[in-house]
Amino acid sequence: MHLYVKLLGLESLKYQSTYFLSQQSEMLVGLQNYGSISAPKFK
Repeated sequence: MHLYVKLLGLESLKYQSTYFLSQQSEMLVGLQNYGSISAPKFK
């Protein structure tokens, strides 16, 4: 039972980290898009 709980915790940790990473990449893409929209004269 204890091993099951440990595995469950590891899975949720993995899920949280992948979710966090996807959020970060979406934010980066959004920033890049915002930069290309707001500053086209610097290209």
